[in-house]
Amino acid sequence: MIQKVILRRFKRFEQIEVPLGEHVVFAGPNNLGKTTVLQAVAAWSLAFSKWRTVNRFSLRSGVYSKAHLMRSEFASVPLRSFDQLWLQTSRGEPIEVELQHVDWSLTMQFEWEHDDAVTVRPKPTGGLTTQLLKSGIDVQPVYIAPMSGIGRDEPYHDREMQQELLGQGKTGDILRNLLVEAHRQRWDDLTKSVKRLFGYTLAVPRRAGAQASTRVIMIESGPPPRHCERGERLPTGGSSSSFSIHPSGIGAADRRTRRAPAHDPPGGHLCGADAHRC
Repeated sequence: MIQKVILRRFKRFEQIEVPLGEHVVFAGPNNLGKTTVLQAVAAWSLAFSKWRTVNRFSLRSGVYSKAHLMRSEFASVPLRSFDQLWLQTSRGEPIEVELQHVDWSLTMQFEWEHDDAVTVRPKPTGGLTTQLLKSGIDVQPVYIAPMSGIGRDEPYHDREMQQELLGQGKTGDILRNLLVEAHRQRWDDLTKSVKRLFGYTLAVPRRAGAQASTRVIMIESGPPPRHCERGERLPTGGSSSSFSIHPSGIGAADRRTRRAPAHDPPGGHLCGADAHRC
């Protein structure tokens, strides 16, 4: 379990430590940095995953090898230029995002190359070992951006484009795509969760040529939503915390195993019942 996140020079924060627990909900006024913390965790995961592809896990001259990360790959934060990641656009020192787990601690550094590229690598610390970097860190956060409106038509996108659109906060543009992905891997788990939480049954998704079919989000009638253990009813109405926002979140979280979802509902309108059950 991740116990703490530490940000240094990431966007608005010079340095901040955020203690975490098993289930955490950030709540507060706009522009306090709630989304920034979630984006930083997602950026850490993306950077570490990219760096591991270099396949050089040993220190050389006291540092680790760098991996290049292009802006087109950076789905964690929508950016016009990478310098927008740095506090007050000062790029003299690297950004650092540190995750402290119960079993390990790892800081990923981001160094500016140019507007469309950064380099990433772990910061050397006493607790890091080659074996730990190779296979001992299995935390894979999933950042779920706020829900946008759902269009009438939706083209089918490959995985790379899906990640780019998620990074731009255009979840509604690929809702059907996410459910197609979920159907390939953990559809039974997803449909059981939706049925249990909302009392609805998702129709089997279909891909029609270059289009992700509208049947992907077609919902068949089912029994009324069940009540939570505390007597709270899960919403299925039209608010920002309604059923429409959840298929994207559940689809992104359920389609791969051992992933920790970080859900960012618009305006922070995540009701108590949703937080309790989801």
